Amino acid sequence: MSRFGFLVSVVVGILVLVGCSSSDNKSTESASFDSSHYQKDIQRLVIKTASVRLEAKEPHIVTEEIKLIIARELGIIDSVSNYNEESVSIKAKVPESKLESVMAELSSKGKLVSKSINAKDVTEEMIDVEARLKNLHALRDKFRALLAKAVDVKDVLAIETELTRIQSDIDSIEGRINSLKNQITYSAIDVHIGKQTTYGPLGYLFGGLYWGMKTLFVIE
Repeated sequence: MSRFGFLVSVVVGILVLVGCSSSDNKSTESASFDSSHYQKDIQRLVIKTASVRLEAKEPHIVTEEIKLIIARELGIIDSVSNYNEESVSIKAKVPESKLESVMAELSSKGKLVSKSINAKDVTEEMIDVEARLKNLHALRDKFRALLAKAVDVKDVLAIETELTRIQSDIDSIEGRINSLKNQITYSAIDVHIGKQTTYGPLGYLFGGLYWGMKTLFVIE
């Protein structure tokens, strides 16, 4: 084996070790970031998602009002789905800093059926993917340096193959980082607006009778 071929083999070995040690790096990173230094200097990264279910006499009118609220707060409407003129579902995103106030306002636009806000901490995942990205950038630089010195066609092809694979991994990780950052910055909201039922006199009468009968048999 030529000296150059030996160097290529060494770098390929490094690539394999980087991949195999990613889980070890993750645990090491997590341990180091659990220190007091981490608690002081690193802000927790949280993805928030929310949902609200409403009932309204005119779901489509409420839909337009909700669209105006989202637009006013510099949010984004991802989709609006209508179901037989009886209900509407809206998927939207709003700046995380506006989530609480937007949810309060949306909840007042009809009869509130349910409301929830969920949070997912992705701090460790972000630390892990950023560490992996840094390692891949360093490895790509090493292969580029080898490529600049390569003369043999076989060596050139081997290095270019590895560079292509490394770049694919880099692109994938950068996409994940961008996705996480976007989800942290903009909170997703699912809104469902159903048509509110309006009872006539007999409806209220039988509804009252049902409630009265129920209390006779069920205490709690």
